Amino acid sequence: MLNFLKKNYSNLILAIILIVFLYTGKFNIFFEKYKAYMGEDRGKVVNEISGIDIISKKEIKVSDLKGKVVLLNFWATWCPPCRIEIPNFVDFYSKYHDKGFEIIGISVDENNIEGVKSFIKKENINYPVVMYNYKNMKSLGEIVAVPTSILINKEGKIEDVYPGFYMKSTFERDIKKLLEN
Repeated sequence: MLNFLKKNYSNLILAIILIVFLYTGKFNIFFEKYKAYMGEDRGKVVNEISGIDIISKKEIKVSDLKGKVVLLNFWATWCPPCRIEIPNFVDFYSKYHDKGFEIIGISVDENNIEGVKSFIKKENINYPVVMYNYKNMKSLGEIVAVPTSILINKEGKIEDVYPGFYMKSTFERDIKKLLEN
């Protein structure tokens, strides 16, 4: 047992630190600061975001979606929390699309359009997905964590920002509230 501890000392220390951060809530400080930073944009009109849907090849512009509730979801194929959230978004799109809800998936995978296409098909993603391009999305600033989702109200303004993984119930509550307004 002592040899095991000696060999894995650094991993043990990292595990203890992680447990302490999770237990005390300090791990979420980064996301709370990021949410506050992004929250400064709450109420800001989003209209410069555009991209080409990977599957349909049609141009998608957020400014064309005014009058609808829009969820922008920044994700990556290599991101485990993203992979957990995506089936929820597929469900939301099926449930609420006819009620004025849109999702635009924004893949941050670099130079991997074929991998993203394959992932879209494998996961049965039913909403448009574009590749991240800072030039076409600079009004949001830099996205520093994936997943990050941004909920936009019917007036085209940022309603809320969700850095990191969020529960399905949180998204659904907020989407329903905006659709009812």
